[in-house]
Amino acid sequence: MRSRRLASGTAWIYALPEARALIARVERIVQESGNGQPFDAVGWLAEWLRRPVPALGGRAPRAMMGSAEGRAHVFRVVAQMQSGAYG
Repeated sequence: MRSRRLASGTAWIYALPEARALIARVERIVQESGNGQPFDAVGWLAEWLRRPVPALGGRAPRAMMGSAEGRAHVFRVVAQMQSGAYG
């Protein structure tokens, strides 16, 4: 039952430009971290994209996905998370 709720609650992500690339990036980061635990990248992104992020000037990443420049900022912040330079 939970997987159905999660799937329907996150379907909007796939409508965002470059959503699949962002999902793949998060999945790759988790895989490269060496954490063998199951991780729901789509579910995590659904939460993260909705919340204000200080590194994006307090804006929610979802609000920035409509432009190429905004997407570049979002991808850069995700990359910074992996390197530990997030802030």
